[in-house]
Amino acid sequence: MDDRFINILVVEDNDINRKLLGSMLKTFGHRFTLANDGMEAVAAVAAPADRHLHLSQAYRICHDIKGQAATFGWDLVSLIARPLCLYIERLENASEGDFTVMRKHLALMQVVVEQQVKGTAEPLASKITAKLEEIAPTALV
Repeated sequence: MDDRFINILVVEDNDINRKLLGSMLKTFGHRFTLANDGMEAVAAVAAPADRHLHLSQAYRICHDIKGQAATFGWDLVSLIARPLCLYIERLENASEGDFTVMRKHLALMQVVVEQQVKGTAEPLASKITAKLEEIAPTALV
């Protein structure tokens, strides 16, 4: 395979879109990994292959989540993603503990989305914010 092609992580929850993207990428000769959601994306990034490449992908995913969440009124998701972006940005090599921190942040985001917690003033938001404060100091060391 030509070295100019990159390894692409596709995160898409729609089966048809995911298959279509995979087919297109295969046709063009790209290397790719398909993920159903953020948790699968983190699992794919946690694979032991080229961790530096995977960290840059994880950062881009997190940064996109943060921006999209803010754009569409998911303030709490954006609040959770912000320290995770800072954490990933500061990593040079990731240990299993680092991926645990990432998974905890994604689990909090998943709760927010599943419970439809859009604002930071809702009752569940204060519990999630407290949990984030438990994780964030570890993430920002």
